[in-house]
Amino acid sequence: MRDLLISIACLFSFSLFGQEVYKSPTSATPDKILTFPPLTGRVLDDAIQFKVWCDTTINLSSLDDNMKGSIKFNWMFDESYDGDKTKFYKIIGIQSFEVTTTDAKKHYQDLSNITSIEAFPDWDDTSYFYKKPYKTVFVEDLNLDGFMDLITVASSGKTHHYNYFFYDSAVETFVFDKNIYSLRPYSIDKTNKIIYSYDDGMVNEVILGAYKLINNALVRIQTESTVWLKDSVIITTYTDQENNILHQIEEPIQTDN
Repeated sequence: MRDLLISIACLFSFSLFGQEVYKSPTSATPDKILTFPPLTGRVLDDAIQFKVWCDTTINLSSLDDNMKGSIKFNWMFDESYDGDKTKFYKIIGIQSFEVTTTDAKKHYQDLSNITSIEAFPDWDDTSYFYKKPYKTVFVEDLNLDGFMDLITVASSGKTHHYNYFFYDSAVETFVFDKNIYSLRPYSIDKTNKIIYSYDDGMVNEVILGAYKLINNALVRIQTESTVWLKDSVIITTYTDQENNILHQIEEPIQTDN
């Protein structure tokens, strides 16, 4: 993990084709089928990460030399929260952020309506954040356009879901993309500019997605779905961005017997 060491104090600033179906475990994979990397690790493990626990302003140049202006995270954590779901926003920590451009324009982004996970403290009594609620913010050039993007945790269940804010250099701010809530990147092909994501899964199924920046939007161009049917067969299906089946492979499950 590339940790970004940021020393801050409250209220002070610092410097994302076809229709034919093949069903043979020995048939050659069509050229159009992507080779999905093994599902190991998370891209965000290697992203720049920093913690926010109060109103905090950061110079964007400290995150990316290509960016200018500043970003201010607005914080609230109400320790008297009584469990009323209509007031849950009071314990999510980062309520919003505001980007100020070099020409003093301000761009506001509300997080209270797209965040459903509270801020948590650290219970390590040697940590600065012992019993102190905080939120982690991730910074990574996720859509491979040459500018760092902003990621926050949106919710948490069996796994995390994230809010993605892609930097738009034309207006010098981060723009929320509500269409890629399922994106959980685990590998990036920087040569071909493809992001591989663990999109979904159950006990007997794993769904991986391949995303590419098209017309300034991160689009899922291909999906690999692997299903284990009891103890007999594994079915791997590849579909395109229109959900048309490109290729399908059935293989027997190998056993030690």
